[in-house]
Amino acid sequence: MSVTVIPLNRAAVALEVDGALIDISAGVQAARLAVAGLSAAYYTLESAWARQADGGARGAAVLTVAVDSGAGTAFQHVLAWLLARDTREVVFTQGQGDSALVYSGRFRVVGLSPLAEAVAGSGTPAYAVVRLALDGPLSTE
Repeated sequence: MSVTVIPLNRAAVALEVDGALIDISAGVQAARLAVAGLSAAYYTLESAWARQADGGARGAAVLTVAVDSGAGTAFQHVLAWLLARDTREVVFTQGQGDSALVYSGRFRVVGLSPLAEAVAGSGTPAYAVVRLALDGPLSTE
């Protein structure tokens, strides 16, 4: 059996803008996608051992994007999305070629921070953290 190790720096993020997916990876410094399932323990008279009732699932993503005033940048697309208050398709690709892992779903922006920040004498680039909530199922390709 062959195992392909996928380096963390081989990733891409695409965002739905005006009905088409565009690659915003150039403006994304970091991306994280997480999914959690919900379940609850219950007991019956026949056993002392707990059983689990399956519940729903939820997903969230966090993007760190470079703050940029230029048109068509990742930050500007995310800011417009936040103000539109709608769901959009986001595609996360980790790896390349046949070994790539691809996840997609409709997400909603639930946080963007900081929108503005200033530090006197600093030449450090500004980044904003974008928090996304999965709105429906997560798909794999």
